[in-house]
Amino acid sequence: NYAVINKSGNTKIKESIKIANKLRDAGINTELWLDPNSKLEKQLKYADFKSIPYVLIIGPEETSQGKIKLKNSAYIAASPKLKMIR
Repeated sequence: NYAVINKSGNTKIKESIKIANKLRDAGINTELWLDPNSKLEKQLKYADFKSIPYVLIIGPEETSQGKIKLKNSAYIAASPKLKMIR
């Protein structure tokens, strides 16, 4: 189990840290991406390079909707669609 938290745009870092801590408390190894200027593509390539199976995407749109986008990075090249979860 592994996840990368993507903080993109003007998303508040506190939200990303809060979610990362919840995942860690549940025993899920979690990395937190802190560079707000990194492109999503770079972050997805990083997850793919490290064989990280899941990527949580937390951006301004997701924060305003109270949702997180979950991407199975094993299928990044095959399926770029994102699944919205609550």
